[in-house]
Amino acid sequence: MVSITEWLIEEKNSYIDDLDRQPIHGSKVLLMSKKSSFGNCCQLSNGKWIYTNYNPQAIVKIIGNLCRHCGVNLDKVVITYMPKNEFDLCNERNITSSTETNIDINDDVKVAVISILEDHFPNGIRPNSTIDINKLKNFYREVIGKEISSEIKIPLLLNVIGIRHGDKIFVISSSGKKGLIELINHLVAEGHRVFYYDEFYDIHADYSAELLKTVLISFSPSLHYSRVYFSVTSSVSLESEVLRCYETAVCLSFEQLKEKLQYVPLDKIKQVLAQNSDYIWVKTGVYTHTSKLKIDEIEQQAIWRRIEEEMLIAGMFPLLTSTFWITLDLILKCRKLPSKTGCFRFVLLIVMKNAVTL
Repeated sequence: MVSITEWLIEEKNSYIDDLDRQPIHGSKVLLMSKKSSFGNCCQLSNGKWIYTNYNPQAIVKIIGNLCRHCGVNLDKVVITYMPKNEFDLCNERNITSSTETNIDINDDVKVAVISILEDHFPNGIRPNSTIDINKLKNFYREVIGKEISSEIKIPLLLNVIGIRHGDKIFVISSSGKKGLIELINHLVAEGHRVFYYDEFYDIHADYSAELLKTVLISFSPSLHYSRVYFSVTSSVSLESEVLRCYETAVCLSFEQLKEKLQYVPLDKIKQVLAQNSDYIWVKTGVYTHTSKLKIDEIEQQAIWRRIEEEMLIAGMFPLLTSTFWITLDLILKCRKLPSKTGCFRFVLLIVMKNAVTL
């Protein structure tokens, strides 16, 4: 199914362009702009994704619908298959071969193939795709002026000179690796410690969010990698980074936090603030941290005396009265306070601390 779709793309079939909007099997479109969050998918040479998690009968039906949609005579289509045990063995061989680095291939050939991959396969090459391998051979013949040696096992060569990601192999130039390492080091020196792959891609756009993790792991294994972000060490988390922002500030808005945490999605920052009771809502879009609210012992005693006076008179002391908050402002010398909800915690602690004396 993938090979036929790639062939149609290569042939510039005009009917394939609308398959990112028009389904040919069920409700799912054939060409997806993003990888599905479930099931197996494969990225095509045009950057689109195709869902492949179908049983053999469904795949045959999809191929038939695809060919009919694109005006291809089904009499000219031959579908082949590989038994699962052979497929697994093939994958094992590919994985094993990717670890072999001492294959006897002329350096000039490696350099030429790397250059071709950089120029003509920016979205990666499939070492098990006949179409991709034939394209590579044609480009090699055009550039070098002769055929690539038939003794060279091209899939093995690709595994050695590139980085495997899914069913593709990508080539990252030495300058590209150096530039990415220098960028990471520079950002860490500036104080950034957590990097979400999607945010990093949106800002720098050198590699896809998915490929970025594979590339970084290959030549910067000292970093800590999780499913959605990487960090300088395993002890660094989003929660610790949000808290670190308050080391030099009392109150911070969403925008100020996002400015400090450029590589963290804003919705993740909001989630930390909303779910952690140590963060206190000051006003719309602005939070402070409990560590920034300091009420000394003398102030605590003054607040408790005020509470005691009211309780002796009325037998109770409602915290929601405006009189109490005016008194609290006076006791704290008109210090700028966060929301009343945020101050309740300290007032209640004072009450609990002194309640045994009643």
